[in-house]
Amino acid sequence: MEAWKTVQGVSQVTANDGTITVLADDSNRVLPRLFETAAANSVRITSVAIQEPNLEAVFLHLTGKALRD
Repeated sequence: MEAWKTVQGVSQVTANDGTITVLADDSNRVLPRLFETAAANSVRITSVAIQEPNLEAVFLHLTGKALRD
């Protein structure tokens, strides 16, 4: 995780229940770098899910609260 925090384009890396979440500027440019960094650190990636931000996700990220809170 620490190595991923230094990858250009990554703004945040968090872990929760065995899942690592990476906030990145552009997944198309950052994802290959994350795979390279994982391989260099002998880390195996088992799955990847890319979610494009929507208004609710942006609001939650900026305020820490859901729209309905």
